[in-house]
Amino acid sequence: MKKIISAILLISLIILFLGCNRTNNDIEKQAYDARNTASDANGNFETKRSNPIQNNTISQSVDFSDCFNGVNGSAIFYNIEYDEYRLYNEKACETRHSPCSTFKIITTLLGLENGVIYDENSTMRYNGGLYPIASWNKNLTLTEAFQVSCVWYFKQIIDEVGQNTTQKMLIDIGYGNCDISEWSGSSLNSMPDLNGFWLESSLVISPKEQVQVLAKVFEGKTNASPDTISILEKIMLIEGDENTSFFGKTGTGKNNAWFVGFFEKESKRWYFAVNLQDKNHATGKNAREITKAIIDKYF
Repeated sequence: MKKIISAILLISLIILFLGCNRTNNDIEKQAYDARNTASDANGNFETKRSNPIQNNTISQSVDFSDCFNGVNGSAIFYNIEYDEYRLYNEKACETRHSPCSTFKIITTLLGLENGVIYDENSTMRYNGGLYPIASWNKNLTLTEAFQVSCVWYFKQIIDEVGQNTTQKMLIDIGYGNCDISEWSGSSLNSMPDLNGFWLESSLVISPKEQVQVLAKVFEGKTNASPDTISILEKIMLIEGDENTSFFGKTGTGKNNAWFVGFFEKESKRWYFAVNLQDKNHATGKNAREITKAIIDKYF
């Protein structure tokens, strides 16, 4: 009889212990959840980020209007380390436009990776034509052609790369709508070799997609070789010292202008895309000046 009573007491103690342990676990879980949630003014709860690098994207609307000074446009800055976006005119950052000459970054990538050009000194065949920009009327190296944004030079590269290879690359890196159906362009210019699908034609991309593509390319998320990336950085470098480096490419279309690239400051890299949709002020030069003003003031 004593053995039976002892056994009953032992079972009761075990059940009691398990119940207390479960309660403790529930309390610990509630405490953990409380530490990782925050309520807003309406009492709604939202999970906090415990690690900004590995969890949810940070997306912050910012006011850069003082740098735009009345010019209609948008700007996005992206830090890949913290997956952080800073957006001015957020809706416009999601709107697609022709990439214009910013596409020369991708054309260069395609040319280098497919053996059409080999380094920053590679030249293409000048045909002797009289182009509206005097600096285009001669043989040019890749560096020179990139700096003066020579359309015929990059038109030759993309034609030699070909449609199939180009299409595959654009799909792989998620370049806007990836539409190269108007391969020869929309006759924006009177000279055929000054037109292409990237010049106010079938291919369009948003500012947000621009920074995402740049991050893929320069963070080694494509199959491009380190040599190719190094050459791209050389020709995109605008200014730099031991503390800050600034890389970019302008683009100008019909009431549509860009400046895209990245800068490094205090060991942090930010990718950016500034787009102007303004009848009177949409030039690549203005987009670049606005970008520089934003960086100087806010970064």
